[in-house]
Amino acid sequence: MSVCLTDYLENSARRFADKPALTENGGVVCTYRELRDAARRAAAALARQNVQGTVLVMAGRSIQAVQAILAVLYAGAAYAPLDPTSPPARLRDICAALDKPPVLCTRQQLARCPALTELCGQVLVWEELIESAPDDALLENRRQSVRPDQTLCVMFTSGSTGVPKGVVKTHAAMDAFETAFISQFSLTDRANWGNQSPFYFDASAKELYSVLRTGATMHILSTGLFSQPLELVRTLNALQIDTISWVPSALCILSRMDVFSVEKPAFLQRIFFVGEVFPIEHFRIWQAALPDVAFTNLYGPTETAGIGCWYTVPAAFSGQVLPIGGPLPGVTVQLRDENGRIIEQPDVQGEIWLGGETLAKEYLNDPERTARMFVSENGMRFYRTGDLAGRDGQGLLVFRSRADHQIKHMGHRIELGEIEARAGAFPGVDRCCCVHDTAKERLILFYQGAAPMKELYIYLRRELPRYMVPARLVPCEMLPCNANGKLDRPAMTKRAEEL
Repeated sequence: MSVCLTDYLENSARRFADKPALTENGGVVCTYRELRDAARRAAAALARQNVQGTVLVMAGRSIQAVQAILAVLYAGAAYAPLDPTSPPARLRDICAALDKPPVLCTRQQLARCPALTELCGQVLVWEELIESAPDDALLENRRQSVRPDQTLCVMFTSGSTGVPKGVVKTHAAMDAFETAFISQFSLTDRANWGNQSPFYFDASAKELYSVLRTGATMHILSTGLFSQPLELVRTLNALQIDTISWVPSALCILSRMDVFSVEKPAFLQRIFFVGEVFPIEHFRIWQAALPDVAFTNLYGPTETAGIGCWYTVPAAFSGQVLPIGGPLPGVTVQLRDENGRIIEQPDVQGEIWLGGETLAKEYLNDPERTARMFVSENGMRFYRTGDLAGRDGQGLLVFRSRADHQIKHMGHRIELGEIEARAGAFPGVDRCCCVHDTAKERLILFYQGAAPMKELYIYLRRELPRYMVPARLVPCEMLPCNANGKLDRPAMTKRAEEL
């Protein structure tokens, strides 16, 4: 078993030296040899400057971002990827959490954000590092010093208090996940991945390390393509992309615009979707257009190295909600009640607990939250996800809602996700978000799509108990998403307060 994840690149560079590891916007190509050499040159410079701990990496969607991440790992340090367009307040919070970390950025990024000089302990400029001479002996010493439980990366996610929380992941956890993931889905060097997730987004790590370990190729797709659906499909075909792992909101861009009636992704063989619920109406459009493609629903919070559960959807699937299925090999999945007792009954909902070697190490600088959410029991460590699920008639897990989306309304306990699931099954509802307006004690459903409001309301009255029927339906041209492509619920809550 590999201890340091740079071994992935070393092995692939030996096997596939001149093969493209990465391409950017379908043009710029970086081979495995070039990726290895660039990362090692920059790493030697970092090691000479005795860079340690966690390095903040301004990780735009580029080949250079991947090179920078790998350079930090080769130097024996950990990385915390950050969106270069992050607002100043978020940047300040993250730098404070990391205690004025070194920052690795380009000259252009530094010019756009001069505050980095003040907020970070050391500014490392990529264009200077990449010109450095290699030092194999120095880097080998750094590699030998990396322990399995050493921090690989710190991923910052939105916190309930408004302050980003850092999730600390280790080399061993990521390696355990990749071993199971690659084996489960028979991933090989022949895959052509089409990258959609930014490298500061947690989901991108599973894709990146799968590519590096197998010797596959990753095509970094331009963000602009996702506002040009037909051009996006044509790019997938031009690059012969056969594997994608996208958030459902990105997939819905194509199904919403009826692109498949003009051109279909001809080379796709495997579609992973992750991060949020895939609206069933849009899923059916994709499956009807590409009946021979394997569609797999992945489930896993940031507090794991990758995913905990998966479900490959059969062609004959006729349900209204896609299950998240069963556990990845090596992962233990349990449903627990409010008192932490294991739920055995098939028709009882509970909180998902994940256990195994792929869990994150801790929350950065937050031992209280770590102790509350990561618990040990009978020799196994579990993470309490806060996600509520039940089991269907086949014993498959079906995500229901977030525990923190559970509300009290008119004396009843209500899960907003249940209302959204019902509304999302109505023809013409592409996406929806139910909000509890506590000031006026009412439920408001925002929805995106062509569904007639009156007919949707009649449907919801028929499908839901009276106390769960939204008092107001608000059609929207587009529901807002956050930087990770997920529904921006705080923005919707604010909008509800303004109605």
